[in-house]
Amino acid sequence: MPVKNNAVMHINCCNANGPRAFTMLPRFAVMGAEDEVFINMYGQNESVIQVNKKNKVNIDQISEYPVSDKIEINITPEKSESFTMAFRIPEWSQNTEMTINGTTVSGIEAGTYKKVTRIWNKTDKIVLKLDLTGRLITLNGCQAIIRGPVVLARDTRFGDGFIYESAVVKNKSGKVDLIPSVKKPANIWMSFTAPLLLGTDLEGYFSNTLQINFCDFASAGNTWDEDSRYLVWIPQTLNVMKADYKSY
Repeated sequence: MPVKNNAVMHINCCNANGPRAFTMLPRFAVMGAEDEVFINMYGQNESVIQVNKKNKVNIDQISEYPVSDKIEINITPEKSESFTMAFRIPEWSQNTEMTINGTTVSGIEAGTYKKVTRIWNKTDKIVLKLDLTGRLITLNGCQAIIRGPVVLARDTRFGDGFIYESAVVKNKSGKVDLIPSVKKPANIWMSFTAPLLLGTDLEGYFSNTLQINFCDFASAGNTWDEDSRYLVWIPQTLNVMKADYKSY
């Protein structure tokens, strides 16, 4: 006897909003207004934006971002004209570099748009370098490492220890030195090593630091098997010698 399925997926359900978001990304990646162009997302893509009723501009981004910190942007208007190019500078990119035709652009502030108004010609080229320095986030006795917009995770496929072990992530004012991994397992997009002191032997704080592998969160656990268990939030080893004193 056939079974009728009367379940209805509402349009605001997660199952609908996930695919919807992906299809809307091109609309928001590069946007145009009257005599202004806003670049919101970086990566390999090509856009054609109507600057005004009489002019369009072709914007060609050449980049491996966020693997690489470098984005080349070629500006090709139908005709040379003065308009504003606005480049989104992420809040986490504290040391951003930009050049236009080899000339350095100053006054770049994180968490804002860098607006450049000039006469744009077909040969104009912008080179943008974002700050992909590793950053340490701590919360409720745990630590996570972020590189640019990408969250990193330990994965058992690297075979460099018990991923659930407590550790101290070595950092300088919240900055973590990340080194590209020499070898990475199959099906992993990005991988880096970070300096960690594993376990509870805090007396060896300087001598027992190891370079532990991390991968991008999208690649973590993507075999859906026991061989790729992963962890983003690393339990932080309690160091009572450095804890704030609380009287009884």
